Parts: sequence; structure tokens; C-alpha cells
Amino acid sequence: MVLYGDRTPIADLSPGADGGARQSSFPPAACYDPCTLCPRRCGSFRSLPFGGGKAPYCGQPSTPRVAYVGPHFGEEPPLTGTRGSGTVFFFGCSLRCSYCQNYQIAHRSSGTPVTVRELFDRVARMIEDYGV
Repeated sequence: MVLYGDRTPIADLSPGADGGARQSSFPPAACYDPCTLCPRRCGSFRSLPFGGGKAPYCGQPSTPRVAYVGPHFGEEPPLTGTRGSGTVFFFGCSLRCSYCQNYQIAHRSSGTPVTVRELFDRVARMIEDYGV
């Protein structure tokens, strides 16, 4: 079970009847209609076109958008070993840090929309393929 900061379930990734992850929405409508996913709590209705008249501060739709799933070698080798660490880079960020090291990913691109199941499968494949 993946939880939002206030312990609201975001996704149930426990095994389903077929042994794979159960399909669930990401995030539940209660978190994004109106949106309270990040500390800005902008109140946009992300499941509606154009935020229901109030654009989300982060500019993101209700579907997660992924830039990269795979091994990452940008951390200290004593922590990540020789295979790197597994990572998922999502597009979009509401922080707007002036020193952002991932600006192109966080603010400049559209990303690939994925379902929770697709994201789960990509992470599982990364773990299997790269052992991270």
C-alpha cells in the first residue's frame, strides 16, 4: 500500500488474483479534486480539463508523467554500490527551487503518461534487469 502524507491510500500494489499488482487509481480523486497532493494545496480540479478553471500550480494532469525509470549513478558509490540505485524521475514539480538540478525534467518537458500498473511493471522490470 502506498500512502499519501496524511495516510490516505494512493495505490494498492499488493498482489491481485493473477499474482500481479492490483490496478488502482493514482492518486485517489480525494487527493486531486481539489488537489492537495503537495504542500501548496492549490485546490485545482486536476481530473477536469484546465483544472476546472483553476490551473494546478505544478501544471500536472491527474495522470503521473514519467521521464525515466532505471539505474541511477549520480549518488555516492559507497551508498549505491557498482550497480547504482533504482530511480524514477517524474515530470513536474511545485517547488520552483532556484537551484534545481533537474530543471529540464521538472519544468520543461511533457513526459510520458503512465498508469499505476505501467509504472509498477517498469519498476519491477528495472529491478529484474539491473538488480537495483
